[in-house]
Amino acid sequence: MATQRTLETWLVEIGDGDRAALARLYEATAPRLFGVCLRLLGNRGAAEAALEDILVRIGRDPVQFRAVGLDPLLWMLTVARNHCTDLLRGRRAAARAGRAEADDALSSLPPGPAGNRLARHHAAAILDSLDGLDPVHSEALRRAYLEGETLRELSARFDLSPDVLGDGLRDAILWLRADLHG
Repeated sequence: MATQRTLETWLVEIGDGDRAALARLYEATAPRLFGVCLRLLGNRGAAEAALEDILVRIGRDPVQFRAVGLDPLLWMLTVARNHCTDLLRGRRAAARAGRAEADDALSSLPPGPAGNRLARHHAAAILDSLDGLDPVHSEALRRAYLEGETLRELSARFDLSPDVLGDGLRDAILWLRADLHG
């Protein structure tokens, strides 16, 4: 592991545009940063994607560690932890919003046979629209909403990072919404 002084030097050099310093910093710190990401996110693909984002953040303002008065490695580990925590919060918020939207839609249906017919009609329209999506997103949405699979489970099933799959599902939901209401 590089010394604190070496890390500080590399960060200053990165601030001056030295790509070789960024490569050295990556080689020296990526295993530790990746370990934090993997421990917090629990998924290798998500941890790899997060590590890339973290290194981009560090590369944008590499001497920020001085402003906060931290050891460079401790600062980078803090950046990694904060980034992963933000990702987890975003996933939880998106899941809550999706459940609330589904609950609102179901509660707006009238009770009784007419409501049952309307619900069947809505379900058929949704299933028809799902057929218009690419097979991965269609299957992932079916599994998420009909079988209750989590993003982590879907990511493992389709061998995609949660971030990539989540973005694709969000786009698919927007397309479905437009298809059904448009």
